[in-house]
Formats: sequence, C-alpha cells, structure tokens
Amino acid sequence: MYLISLRTLEGVQMTENYVNPDKKMVVIFTHGMGDQSNKPKCSKKYATKFEKSYTKMQNRLEKHFRKFGKNEHGDEEYYLDRIRFTPILWARELQEQQEILKENVVKCKYQITCKEKKLKYWTWLRGLRKFMIDFLSDAIVYQKTRTSRLMYDNIQKVFLKELKELVDVTSNGVREDSPLCIIAHSMGSIITENLIYDLQDMKSTGGWENAEITPIYKLDKGETLEFYYTMGNPLALWSSRREPPDFGTIINVKHWVNFYSKNDVISYPLGNLNDCYRIARCNAEENGLEYPVDEGDCKFEKDTDNKIITKLIDKRVRPGGPLTFWNPGCHNKYWTCKKIIKTIVKDITEYIKEDIS
Repeated sequence: MYLISLRTLEGVQMTENYVNPDKKMVVIFTHGMGDQSNKPKCSKKYATKFEKSYTKMQNRLEKHFRKFGKNEHGDEEYYLDRIRFTPILWARELQEQQEILKENVVKCKYQITCKEKKLKYWTWLRGLRKFMIDFLSDAIVYQKTRTSRLMYDNIQKVFLKELKELVDVTSNGVREDSPLCIIAHSMGSIITENLIYDLQDMKSTGGWENAEITPIYKLDKGETLEFYYTMGNPLALWSSRREPPDFGTIINVKHWVNFYSKNDVISYPLGNLNDCYRIARCNAEENGLEYPVDEGDCKFEKDTDNKIITKLIDKRVRPGGPLTFWNPGCHNKYWTCKKIIKTIVKDITEYIKEDIS
C-alpha cells in the first residue's frame, strides 16, 4: 500500500515495506457446482457445504499467515491485519428453481395409469437424480442463449454487488483500489473467468446498467486483480464449445495459478490449450523461448495492442486423503490441499512484503 523510505542523517538509505492495515487486500472464495441450499441437514455446524469448505481453507491460511507474521515481524497478526477474506455464494441464484424441479420430477411418488396397470414413478435412484439436478443444472442454467442471459447476469451481479459493498463499508479496511485475489473452485472458475473477461472487454455488460451493480471502483472493475487461483478448473472442457483451434482467448491476469490433479477428470492443465495460453505460460517461465509463439497469431481482442500480460502456471497437486487422492473424488478436496495453501500464502506474503500500492 505504502512504501516508506527512511534516510539516516549520515545519508544511508534504509527502506522498509509497510502495508497500511487501513487498506486491505480482498481475498475472495467462491464455490463450484452442487447443492448450496441453506438447510440444517447440510451440517450440524455449517449452514452450507461451501461454508464448511472455505472455512477449512481460511483457517489453514490464517494459521500459516500467523506463522509467517511471527517469524518475520514478531507479530502473528501482521499479514492478517492486511487481508479481508470474503466468501461469495452464487448458487442461491439457481437454488430456488432447482428445488422446484426436484419437487416436480423427483421427490413426488405419483402413479401413471398405463393399460390398466399402475406404474410407480420412483426408484432408489432418486438420490442420484437429485444429485444430477444440483450439479448439472448449475452448468446448464448458467449458459447464455440467443434469447436470454438472465441467470448469467444475475450471478455476475452477486460478485459485483459484494465487491461494491465492501468498498462502501469503509470500516472494514477495503478501499476502492484495494488489491484483489480470487480463489475459485470448479464451476466457480468458469464464472469468475467470464466475469473478469466481461469487465476487461466492457462490451458485454448485460444487466450492469443498474446503478446498484454498475462497476464504479477499480476493485469491482477488476483493475486491481493481482492473484487468480483456480482449483479443479473445467475451463478446458468449457472452451470446447468454441471452434478449434481457437478455444477462446485468455483473460489478462498478473498471476494465475491453475491447480489440477491428474486423477481429477473434470480439471485439466491450460498451458497448451491454444496460442494465447502458451504465451501466458511462457510469461511465467524463466526461459520464454521454451514455447516460441508469435503473439500476432493469437486472436486477443483487447485494448492492449494484443499484448498478453498473463502469467499462467499449471500446478499439479494431489488433493484428498488415502480414500480420494487417487480417484475422481479428489475433485472436492482442493480446499484443504497443503500444497495449495502454502502456494497462496507464499505468493501473498511476498507481495505484501514487496509493496501493496
């Protein structure tokens, strides 16, 4: 935030990086597909599954930040005083109609008369049907169509409104130019990637004309985005909607780490998706000549003279314990992966020590 330079009387310069706690970094957590309804049955302690997941990650992050703060500054709260953790729950925009759908086609046990025989429309697979509605319908409903983009815009409004309110409440230490860090899991990676792209493109504003939602600060415009962490990111599958070999263009993010597991069938590395992503991967490599790509061949329609500044790192991890790390069940275990926690803490502490301005 502020860099204070102290000069002694003898003319010897002493520099100390000081991050003002009155201007905090915003660290956002957001979830993937699944039932995030606020029901007592979700957990005895937590209201939603997402709350349980991000709370575990936040507790582990705080533990490591305290350790670094004590070792480096003699103050356990040094880094935590400069960070504002904020969970964003977008699934509630979809949950109501999913509950109606489950009530209409899954939960009921109605009978159909067919040639004087009564057929019961329910099986032991009802639980799996509800699971499919909770998961797959998130991706289906979120899609934009030629005639409607209502849910797409409504979900983006959840993020924009939350960021705007963080700035408006001045007592929480968040300012209009506070640095931003996004930690997204699974489908949440797709949603945040689309939001960042739309903010940078500013051509597809959807329903942002609402004065309550329209981005007005550097923070909610995405201009202060420093770190972007995706876990179990299905972007490679999502981009298959576009015609090859394009597979879409890449967002501009200073530091993007894409965590994936080789046993997670939903997430994939992105560095070789197309030329745009190869350039971003080159940017993160010490030797950029490893992936020689002409930036002029990359269709990057931004107001940046086709310059891709993104530094993309694909980092393979092994989330989960003995029962899950070796199978697709690891997809829901990224939140507590030690390698992910340590990577995020290391990046943020180094950034704060260098300077937040």
